[in-house]
Amino acid sequence: MKKLLAIALFLLPMVASASEEEVYVNDQKYLINAEEKTATLDKCSDASGDYVIPESVEYEGVTYTVTAISGLAFFNSDITSVVIPNTVTLIYGSAFRYCKQLTSVYIPASVTHIRWNPFDGCISLTSIKVDEANPVYDSRNDCNAIIETATNKLVSGCQVTVIPEGITTIGESAFEDITTLTSVKFPESLVTIEEHAFTKTGLSEVILPDNVEILDRYAFKDVDASRCIIGRKLAKIGSFALTCHFTHIYCYADAVPETEDAVFYYDIDKYQTLLHVPEALLENYKTTAPWKDFPTIVALKEDDPTSSNPSGEGDAVEIDGLYYFLYDTKKAVVTYNPSVPTNEGCYSGDVIIPASVTYEGVDYDVTGIGNYTFQYSENLTSVTIPEGVTSIGEAAFQQCFSLTSMTLPNSVTSIGEYAFNACANLTSINIPDNVTRIEESTFRSCDDLKTINLPDGLTSIGNNAFTFCMALNTLTIPNSVNFIGKKAFYGSSIVSINIPDNVTIIREMTFDSCINLRTVTIGKGHKEVYEDCFTLCVTLTDVYCQSEGVPFTAISAFNNCDLSKVKLHVPERLIDDYKSTEPWKQFGTIVALTDEETGIRSINGDGSSEMLRYTLDGRRLNAPQKGLNIIKTRNGQTRKVLVK
Repeated sequence: MKKLLAIALFLLPMVASASEEEVYVNDQKYLINAEEKTATLDKCSDASGDYVIPESVEYEGVTYTVTAISGLAFFNSDITSVVIPNTVTLIYGSAFRYCKQLTSVYIPASVTHIRWNPFDGCISLTSIKVDEANPVYDSRNDCNAIIETATNKLVSGCQVTVIPEGITTIGESAFEDITTLTSVKFPESLVTIEEHAFTKTGLSEVILPDNVEILDRYAFKDVDASRCIIGRKLAKIGSFALTCHFTHIYCYADAVPETEDAVFYYDIDKYQTLLHVPEALLENYKTTAPWKDFPTIVALKEDDPTSSNPSGEGDAVEIDGLYYFLYDTKKAVVTYNPSVPTNEGCYSGDVIIPASVTYEGVDYDVTGIGNYTFQYSENLTSVTIPEGVTSIGEAAFQQCFSLTSMTLPNSVTSIGEYAFNACANLTSINIPDNVTRIEESTFRSCDDLKTINLPDGLTSIGNNAFTFCMALNTLTIPNSVNFIGKKAFYGSSIVSINIPDNVTIIREMTFDSCINLRTVTIGKGHKEVYEDCFTLCVTLTDVYCQSEGVPFTAISAFNNCDLSKVKLHVPERLIDDYKSTEPWKQFGTIVALTDEETGIRSINGDGSSEMLRYTLDGRRLNAPQKGLNIIKTRNGQTRKVLVK
């Protein structure tokens, strides 16, 4: 309601009052006030290039001073720069909304009233300057923002804004629709983030410092961020404030924050959001809406790589060539050299991480590898990780091109998003038994990855987890898995896949462009198949769908597959339903999923009557493998069996 009222208010100047008259001067619309001899620039959407707003306009022999710019005056125009004259005192909110080619703006000393951000949606804006003589606003420290000096409120920002220390409030719509804003660092002084401040921005994560107390409505609405860290003092969260696609939320708040309706207005089950909270408040979160709706709520670890509160005021210390964050709990997390730019690797060669380190006479157990620790270390050839390390942080080994294999100790329980992203020469890695989630893009673009085990107990495979793993042709998904994210296996070389019974949805593009995929087995609990799940699976021959009903399936699920050549195996009682339902009815052959008619049977895997066993792609097996196996028996017969 507040936002709607505000929109109505900024539209008011576009309707001439009794003392104003709508006129056109040089094809631009103005509202002139005959008594005060002033003019408001009201409509200029067809403007382009470098635009100069005149100090005054003449109409019917009378000169009017330009003192204001209406809301939406330059809406969606093609201007690249604008000169605002020193006569303008008022700029209404959204005056330059969606001026997508606007790169720079200068606010003169005369401007003393800005209703709210005039530059929302200006995705190319990289320079915002305020005249030093302006008595109300400033752009201190070359921050590329407009700041209300008296209140320390940031009114308007852009994709390159550096928010200065001392700012207490991010104003309404300050960064709204700046899709080119991909990261932001908030100062410790920040207390309030107002409505729509970061709506529809390109932020990949939301990290709120400890002093933030209020997160107003719609603050981060429609932001495709995957991680959120909430500081200790957050007390109130408004409606739709965190409508993102988080896979992890780390809430360090000293008490369960008060929330309005629909704070997390997205499918938290679909994204399998994991909520981390203080152990002392665990039961409170599990019984308080909307927090109790999260599928998994766990206790925060004091030495978690996401923690912003290590001892030593957060400074990394160097010990024997490696850098560490040291915690009051006598635990240490390996990190990167803070003096090296984050886009350059800081480690090389063979690295051995010790089980413990000593600093200033105090011993610390090494329990984690922090976010971005070895990122871009192109000459890193090997890393020895000791038993006792429990967590591998986000992007910890991203683009370590010289890594060929990795052995993780059994103590590891979590591996962060993008942890091994683009390790192009990595051929094998083990996943410890206590890891329950493969996060987003963990092994994305690991071109040479051929061997990886997924442990029993794994529950989730995130978005893009194995995208472009072009050497990965064999993979067994454990029956414990209940979530597989979109594009999880996009462009991989898997030949056969068995989707467990607990997975109810195959999401967008999960197996898109798996050009070697021949056989798919869909479990009994399956209910939905989303868009392009099996697009360009051009060698597909058999789909075994054990679902207890015909899954709701997008028409595009099998795009660019010649389904006339594919055999569909379904429960006998559902054959007619499949034959009358798109896109299933496009399959060339639809047969009953029975022992007699398909040659598929359930076995215990003891191999008592068999002589040889193979995978569908002809690889010899020494023991039963979950999924479809081909068995040659002692009497010379060959049959397919389904190992559960």
